Amino acid sequence: MSEKTKEEEAFQAHKKRFEWLELVTHDGATRLGCKLCKEHNSSSTSAFAQGMYQIEKYFYTRTLNQHENSAVHKESLRAAKATSTPAAPSTPPGTPQKSACLKSPGSHRKSPRSKAASPSESRAASSVAASPAEKDKSSKTADRFFNLVAGAYTSIFHEKSSQDFVLLVDYARACGGNLPGQHDSETIFWEIRDLIAARAVEKLVEQVTSSPFFAVSI
Repeated sequence: MSEKTKEEEAFQAHKKRFEWLELVTHDGATRLGCKLCKEHNSSSTSAFAQGMYQIEKYFYTRTLNQHENSAVHKESLRAAKATSTPAAPSTPPGTPQKSACLKSPGSHRKSPRSKAASPSESRAASSVAASPAEKDKSSKTADRFFNLVAGAYTSIFHEKSSQDFVLLVDYARACGGNLPGQHDSETIFWEIRDLIAARAVEKLVEQVTSSPFFAVSI
């Protein structure tokens, strides 16, 4: 039995949740595509719309979420609903139309009611009320991911493996640590490691190029 490709594994893992996802074969190579976008928006430059999405190194569920929330996919979804919705039957000529509003005698009298807020005032009030909660949520999310990166850095500093990182995160979460959910795999560790390495090299090059002199020890 031949080994499954990354695209085949991703398709099998996510096809139930994302019903628009499909596995496409091009000259023996497997790719991922979007059924809706291929049918209703094939001229788009989106790899999913062309059925040509290729997994390079990593693959995350958020990639599918991003496509599902993209303007291209939403436009395709609207087009699909429009083609599947039957047109409303037309009214034959001469059919009496129901009155939209029937007023009873005395209904013109105004009933006492409080002054309603204008739409602009309502939007402003809701915006002010929601703003602190949104800021607090964003701050907590940032703290969770900072702790995750700190855990990966600690593992690297002490020359521990990705498996040790997973155990460290599990233990921290069991002790009530503030960490994001479903972000404790070895793949996450490798990605954070690559980001830390890239930043370290960038900082080193910046320091070397800005220094008037430097020494190299062999």
